[in-house]
Amino acid sequence: MRTLSCLVFLLTVELLAQVGLALAADVQLSEPAAPVSAQSVVMQQKQDVPEGFGIANNDHRAPYHLDSWVGLAMLFSALGIAVALNHPSGATRRIGYFSCALVLLGIGGGLLLMRFNGVFANFEEAALPPDVAKPFLLTFQALLAIVGGLYMLWLGATANGEPDKTFANANEEARYGQYSRYLHWVTAFIFLLLMPMGVLMSALSHDIGLLQYMYVIHKALGFTLLILVFVRLIWNHVSPRPALSRSLNPWESKLAHIVHISLYVVLFAFPITGYMMSTGAGKWSHFFFVDTPLLFEPSMEIVRPFGLLHKVLLPYLFYLIIFGHVVGALKHHYIDGDVDSVRRMVS
Repeated sequence: MRTLSCLVFLLTVELLAQVGLALAADVQLSEPAAPVSAQSVVMQQKQDVPEGFGIANNDHRAPYHLDSWVGLAMLFSALGIAVALNHPSGATRRIGYFSCALVLLGIGGGLLLMRFNGVFANFEEAALPPDVAKPFLLTFQALLAIVGGLYMLWLGATANGEPDKTFANANEEARYGQYSRYLHWVTAFIFLLLMPMGVLMSALSHDIGLLQYMYVIHKALGFTLLILVFVRLIWNHVSPRPALSRSLNPWESKLAHIVHISLYVVLFAFPITGYMMSTGAGKWSHFFFVDTPLLFEPSMEIVRPFGLLHKVLLPYLFYLIIFGHVVGALKHHYIDGDVDSVRRMVS
């Protein structure tokens, strides 16, 4: 577990460092552009679309498919940490605390390193009004990751001799089972990786060749997220979720239900709108070592609405939902003293 977490930590930091150095030194590592057909030129002139629109020139990969291997390392690291954090063995859970701290501190530290190296100042000119907030969002997410990493370090340091516990595989009346916990936390960790990566990519110059490798990782993990959400819905049908805590007020129960449904909608919408936006621009999407087919003709009528959803509306909606989700959980645990609500999903 620790070896896997160290691997994804080193690979992620290395990828962030390469992007940061390329930006800070103003080095352009662009790949050779694919030949532009006369039909594509005419289409661009007619629709007044961005340069390169409708040209599927993004099928190149990192040497030895390093981008796909990094994506797989992130996926299995997230899965391993999710299993460790919810393992019956207290010693294994402690390893999970430290592994989670290592990944969080790696993400936060890498982003802050880019921030103080002046990388964020090299972002492209904002295409949409909310784009001006991207440097702040990345810095804020970096600080949250570091705070979360320090908290996990504290948990690991104080969990010496933590007793073993027993969990059922299926959901129980008062708490979630092992499988639901694994699905919950691996989904959370993947999203934790995707969000800062997406904000960073949308703000970087398209002349940076390493950007394509980040797209491969981002899209592969996005498809994985969509699969995990489907699996969660199927598992919830097979093994119904526990009822909400009886300590909640009626308005809190309704709000919790709204937040829960909204979170599923956002988790579905992110990968779907991302695929529609990319395919609508005539660009390949990637699922690790394979490219997904281009199912329809490029059109700015597709790119504009799905791009607005994927890059602007959904991210801010997600921030609002996850803020309510976390604040609600902390309120029940620390203010209301309802420790059982949090422990239904946290070991």
